[in-house]
Amino acid sequence: MDKMNLPRTVSIPIAVMFRFFPSFREESHNIKLAMKIRGITFKNPISYIEYVIVPLLVMSSNISDDIAKAAETKCIENPVKKTRYISVKTKTVDFVYVLSILIMVIGGALW
Repeated sequence: MDKMNLPRTVSIPIAVMFRFFPSFREESHNIKLAMKIRGITFKNPISYIEYVIVPLLVMSSNISDDIAKAAETKCIENPVKKTRYISVKTKTVDFVYVLSILIMVIGGALW
């Protein structure tokens, strides 16, 4: 995102979002699996709130706190240009991968 000259006020929330949602989805799956193992059904909306939503809120707070700590540890707000051991460049295999994914998504939508 630095190479695209996006401002930090845009790039940092996007980077955090890309890290937050996979963790949130995994925790949601784990909570629902734990409830299923314990034999708890979700027929009552109040019990759904109690058994799923409340733990998800607590877990999302913990996840966001962990991500913020990791970002601070990596000095994400440091104005100095970032360096890398390995240069990251877009290659032909990346375009082939994106094209194949697009074909699968479009094919699945049309199927």
